[in-house]
Amino acid sequence: MHKTITSLKELVFPKFCVICAKSGFEVCLKCQLPWLGLPNKDKLNGLNLYYMRDYDDQSSKLILLAKEGSNNAARELISKAIFTSIKLLVSEQKLINPINIVTIPSSRKSIMRRGRDHINEICIEIIDRLGSNSITAFNTPILTQVRKVRDQSKLNRVERLHNLENAYSLKDRSLDNGACILVDDLITTGSSISEAIRALSEAKITIQGVVTACAVGRNSLIR
Repeated sequence: MHKTITSLKELVFPKFCVICAKSGFEVCLKCQLPWLGLPNKDKLNGLNLYYMRDYDDQSSKLILLAKEGSNNAARELISKAIFTSIKLLVSEQKLINPINIVTIPSSRKSIMRRGRDHINEICIEIIDRLGSNSITAFNTPILTQVRKVRDQSKLNRVERLHNLENAYSLKDRSLDNGACILVDDLITTGSSISEAIRALSEAKITIQGVVTACAVGRNSLIR
């Protein structure tokens, strides 16, 4: 019965790739491939940064569909990308279980508008994937936004840094034993990550690396 209903639904509302509009797929294989390869590596505020692909029109569209459109196929690709990068980080740095994943906090306004905590949902999926690969990880959302900030979308890098200055604090200073990794779905100017690094460093928490699905390329990131 379920298959029949699904088939009828697809007949009335056929699937199209959310990126290139190819019929028959939510995200076609060609559009999936850039999210499934070997992670890129860079430096951010002196920390190792791991990310799957550069920020461009296509990756921006997928991030937006996952974050604002609640698209499950898009969210799954992002969680796979971050999972793959975390695996590489753990392997290269020879980290020992457990791993603490600290996510960049969304504002209360954003969470209320979306009806969900996007980055927290992704973190839970990542932890399940890591567990299936014998990596014990905990969702450790100890960062919180403590003051109002302006919408960052139309601000340049310097304005974003000033906008987020001292905007984060720790709601809980205790961490489970183990390495701490900072995670976000997207890094453009790096202002949010820089503020998170400040807050964690002031609390004497050592960060082993930064992981994201998508980042602005080497020539533009954190100048």
